[in-house]
Amino acid sequence: IRSYDLKFDLSKSVKLDYSADNRSLIREPDGKIDTDPKKQEVKDEFYKGGTTTDYRQSVKIDWTVPINKIPITDWVTATMGYGGNYNWNRAAFGTDSMGNTLQNSNQRQLNTQFNFVTLYNKVPYFKKVNQKLSNKNKPPVKSNPKDTSKTKKEEENNFEILEYIARTVMMVKNASVSISNNMGTVLP
Repeated sequence: IRSYDLKFDLSKSVKLDYSADNRSLIREPDGKIDTDPKKQEVKDEFYKGGTTTDYRQSVKIDWTVPINKIPITDWVTATMGYGGNYNWNRAAFGTDSMGNTLQNSNQRQLNTQFNFVTLYNKVPYFKKVNQKLSNKNKPPVKSNPKDTSKTKKEEENNFEILEYIARTVMMVKNASVSISNNMGTVLP
């Protein structure tokens, strides 16, 4: 078996991956290998790499779409990919009526992820609610005990109701969408 692999980053956002496998047999002449021509035939078969019986190759290219570089869509990340496979199988050595088998396939894929926390933080009120939630673990700031007016408590209650509504709206934190298309052909 001879295997070939190549991984190459064409740019920060484009990645290429290629691999191939070649399976070969070194065929020998019938009978004993005791004469110089038979020995030379085996050597020649060895040096040419044998007779290929199975060959497989695949290529995959991935692109990270720079949609998150645009300020209004910085909460979205997307990757697109294309992959292709090719297989060739030799017919058995003893059969004359059967041919080789060829097979190829390709895959197209789109993966998108949405970070809604980043989107919510674009709205000032939602950002304030999110910061309050992240500061909950910190020790509270001590307030003046003499200031206990009813208007302040009513404002806090109204704020809490709005805060609960905002938290309900912001329940979804992340989402992802994947689309894939696979096609292939076999020729006997």
